[in-house]
Amino acid sequence: MAPVTRSQTSASSTLLRIRNSSEPPVYRLDLSLPPRKRHSEICRDFKQHLQDLCPLYDEVMAQTPFPHLNKFLARLLLTRVYSKEETEEIRGISLDAGIPKHMVVALNTFLDLLSSCLSGGVQVDDSGPSGRSTGIVHFRNLDWGMDVLRRLTICLEYVRNGAVIARAVTYAGYVGVLTGVRQGLSVSYNYRPHFNPTVSKIRHYFHQTMLILGTRPSASSRLRSILLSPTQSPSSWTPLSINAQVNKYPSCPCYLTFCTLDTHNTRKGFMEGWTREQWEELYQKYQKRESSSNPESLAPREIIEDSMERHACVCRLWEGTQSRSQSQTGTKTRVQKHNKTTEIIDWLQTRPLLNECTHYSCIMDPSVEGGGLIWVKRYVEPVDMVEDVNEETDEGEGMSDSGDVSGSLDSDA
Repeated sequence: MAPVTRSQTSASSTLLRIRNSSEPPVYRLDLSLPPRKRHSEICRDFKQHLQDLCPLYDEVMAQTPFPHLNKFLARLLLTRVYSKEETEEIRGISLDAGIPKHMVVALNTFLDLLSSCLSGGVQVDDSGPSGRSTGIVHFRNLDWGMDVLRRLTICLEYVRNGAVIARAVTYAGYVGVLTGVRQGLSVSYNYRPHFNPTVSKIRHYFHQTMLILGTRPSASSRLRSILLSPTQSPSSWTPLSINAQVNKYPSCPCYLTFCTLDTHNTRKGFMEGWTREQWEELYQKYQKRESSSNPESLAPREIIEDSMERHACVCRLWEGTQSRSQSQTGTKTRVQKHNKTTEIIDWLQTRPLLNECTHYSCIMDPSVEGGGLIWVKRYVEPVDMVEDVNEETDEGEGMSDSGDVSGSLDSDA
């Protein structure tokens, strides 16, 4: 089904250049409107699905040690987020969707604490509005265990003064940015659980408390402020300028992945940003120490194994494209090639990169005016890990071959 643009202005022709039958609906968020009115149309269309979050909230609270006390405290304390503008948007969502405000605050806070993802950047030879340019695209799978959110997946076009300034893949009722792109920059948030033994757990839990109480901005709120900044020009984003924005506040343990017009940059949260070598070292420790005297001092085995498995999968896929290129040219000397966007789509639909927890996959292009969402696919139902889900895509016009590749990955269980 083709995407539906919920706006009086039609979507740009640069949106969703490569089509599929499972695209989320597209909405426009007019930043010139009062914050309380910006999500009205989205809430009207998704009112029932948003109200379905209430039983989920009750189920989560029932699993806590003192459910009745915690529900009382949540209603008392979950009243706002750090940004006044976003708090006003949350109040509007609560009124339009007919759900309590503290549940909307919980949605916007707990996603920042719990969701897990995979993302990275790779150079292709079919980027840009027409698919004829060489540039970096940002690939992304978002995984989470709560299936009720799947049907809330939407694409957003942020509009200022009548022009689209940025785009995002997000959830109805969510005001932050987990996955977004504007001209010159694409961003994604990748959560990692806390397990670094060198960092005080008190500090970690203190930050989470401040986040829940709305006295610190969440990482997704900071990504939104970066993405919607009215002062940054497309060419001004550099690793240094990004780092200056990211390091203003502490954050949960995470990786924030950025792609500019010509670079890919992965930045850590203030607690943990582990290199591949550190993950491999930790994994080797687990292999040697089946039963640790202090099991909390190391990450859960499944997290390490899953992350390493995903990284190995992407390496195999990338090596496979290079081997095919060498075979086609008939040369013995290894010559690196640019990938095509459709090859990256195949990557995202390959297990274990795609798994039963994947809510959506997308590819973003920061070279496109207003931010390019090249391809987006949502999974309304959990993926069957036995069946093959790869499907044919329409590559569009203007695909060409060229010569060099650079790619990198940050993945998380």
